[in-house]
Amino acid sequence: MWTSWARIWLARFCSLKLGVTLVHLLNKYTKIIRKTRNENDKLENENESLLAKLKSRDELRDQNEIMTTKLKELKLSLKELKDKHDKLESVHDELILDIEH
Repeated sequence: MWTSWARIWLARFCSLKLGVTLVHLLNKYTKIIRKTRNENDKLENENESLLAKLKSRDELRDQNEIMTTKLKELKLSLKELKDKHDKLESVHDELILDIEH
């Protein structure tokens, strides 16, 4: 029924249609790959930014702990100095009283 010319034409048409379909699929696949790469790059950049912020936050926390410790030491030292001052002032007052009498 089919002539050889019709068979050849049908085979070429099917082959051409398959080729067009493959090219179309390949183009879609390429777009998906590019989009995925772009999204991955954005996520990597965001991740690096967050890691930098985390590192900075950790460094600030460490500095805060150091400053808190130093503040506690200074408060204790201030209390000791106030106590010494009060003792010296009382000794001074006693000496003044002794001199006046």
